[in-house]
Amino acid sequence: MPDCFRNLTQLVKIQLWWSRLDEDRTIDILGGLPKLMFLNLNYSAYDGKKLVVRQGALQNLIKIDIWSQFHLTEIGFEQGASPKLESIEISCCRLKSGIYGIKHLPKLKDIYLCYGSKVARLGMLQKEVNLHHSKPVLRLQKDRNYHDLGDTDGPDEFFEAMESLSGNTEEN
Repeated sequence: MPDCFRNLTQLVKIQLWWSRLDEDRTIDILGGLPKLMFLNLNYSAYDGKKLVVRQGALQNLIKIDIWSQFHLTEIGFEQGASPKLESIEISCCRLKSGIYGIKHLPKLKDIYLCYGSKVARLGMLQKEVNLHHSKPVLRLQKDRNYHDLGDTDGPDEFFEAMESLSGNTEEN
């Protein structure tokens, strides 16, 4: 992603298609856009395996759509990332390492797994959703078995999140 994107400080919505953006710079650059509220990564817009929203990034983001990211295996949110995020929609992605860090999204209302979305540890994601203080909903377009990849190896952050679920039901 070119550095000139950093100058788009008034940008509220962006849809990226076939951009093939690299893992290291994309979320760093987009994450610094102060007014970005809607992000759509569509059809190979992102070439990375991991999409991790770091602390302080995407501070005004309300909705993120991640569609047809064929290399993507993991989506994560660090503490202090995307504090206004309400909705995550994922379509045609195979997240072999799962989704983690949703407990760090205080305004989360909805995670929607659409057509072709498959996620590792869907049961654990459901537990994290159920224990979330804002009571979001995990919506599945198809049967749970269709969307669940089962247990696979994943990032340390995922296992830390699951450990915290056993004793901590609310985080402020």
